[in-house]
Amino acid sequence: MGDNKRKQPPAGSNGSAPKKSKGGGGSGKWRTPHQQAKLAKNVAIGKSLTVGDRGVWFTYARNMKYKAQREIVDLCEEYGETMYGIKRQSEPDEDDEDAHQDIEASIEQELSDLKPGKPKTGQTFVVVHVDVECLMFVRMAQPIDPVEFVRKICQDARDCKDVMSRKTKYVNRLTPITDMAKATEKGLVQLARTVMAPHFVLNSGGEDLSEEPSTDADLPAPGGEAANDTAPTTTRAAEPTGEASRPTYAIRPSMRSHLTLNRDIVIKKVAELPDSSHKVKLTEPDKVILIDIYQMFCGMSVVDGVEWESLKRYNVNELYRMGAENKTAVADLKAKEETTAST
Repeated sequence: MGDNKRKQPPAGSNGSAPKKSKGGGGSGKWRTPHQQAKLAKNVAIGKSLTVGDRGVWFTYARNMKYKAQREIVDLCEEYGETMYGIKRQSEPDEDDEDAHQDIEASIEQELSDLKPGKPKTGQTFVVVHVDVECLMFVRMAQPIDPVEFVRKICQDARDCKDVMSRKTKYVNRLTPITDMAKATEKGLVQLARTVMAPHFVLNSGGEDLSEEPSTDADLPAPGGEAANDTAPTTTRAAEPTGEASRPTYAIRPSMRSHLTLNRDIVIKKVAELPDSSHKVKLTEPDKVILIDIYQMFCGMSVVDGVEWESLKRYNVNELYRMGAENKTAVADLKAKEETTAST
C-alpha cells in the first residue's frame, strides 16, 4: 500500500523524466519571443554574427579579455590606417592608468552592454563577443581583405626582433574569414563555392544552392532546410594553363559550440567541389581552406599553404617568440665569431 502512495516523478512522452533545457547558444535551440527580440536587437546594433560577415577570429590568453580587446582594436585600427589609409576611429586616452584601467574598462563595458543601442554606421572594425572563452570576432567592412590583413600582421610579427616592439602581448591565433553563411550542408556548399571559385576550378555538381534570404533574428535551426531539385549555374575560376599547374589543397576545419555538422561531413562536402585535377595534399599543400564553424555560422577563407605553415598558422604569439629567438641566435653566433677571431 505504501508503494501505491509513493509519489511518481513526472514522465515525458516516452515514459522517462523530461530533460531540462540548458542555457547557452547551441545551434537549434528553441527561443522564447523575448530571446528572439533580444537576438534581433543584438544583430541590429552589431553585437551578433550575421550571414555575410567578413573579418578575423582572434584567440587570446585566458582571463585577459579586456586587455586583449584593447590590443585587438588598436591592432586593427593601426593596420587599417597603414594598409588602407582608414583614419583611426578612436584615439587612445593618454591619461589612463594601468593599475585601474582594467577594472574601469570592465565596468564600463558591462554597463554599455546593458544599455539599448543604435546601429553604428561607418565603422570599419566592430568587435563581436561570443559565448566561448578566449575567442573574439572582429567584423571588417570593405575595402579590408581579411586574408591580406592577417598576412601583413603575421609577417610584421615574424620580422620583429625586439621584444619591446611587440604590438600584442595577449593575442594568440588569427583566422581570416572571407565570407560567412549558415552552418548547414547547403550553406556550407554555397559558401565554399563562393570563397573557393577564385582559387580552384570547381565541379558543376548537383547541389541546390537556392536559399530564401533571411535575417539572423529568425534563422532556422541548422539542418532544417529541405533540398530542392534545381541545379545551380556554377561559377568556375579562370583555368590555369595546364592541369599540372593547378594548386593542391588541404582542408582545415575548426568547430566550436556546434553539433549539427561533424568534421567528416564538412571535409567531404568541401572536398567534392574542386575539379579532380586539384589533388589533396595534407603536407605542404599549395592552398589551405580554413573553415571555422561557431554555433549556427560557418566562415571560410583560402590561404597560401606554405606561407600559412611558415607563419605558424597565423599565431602571432609564436611568431614574436620566433623572432626573438632568431635575434638571440644571431647575437650568439656573432659573439662566437668575435671570440674565435680574437684568439
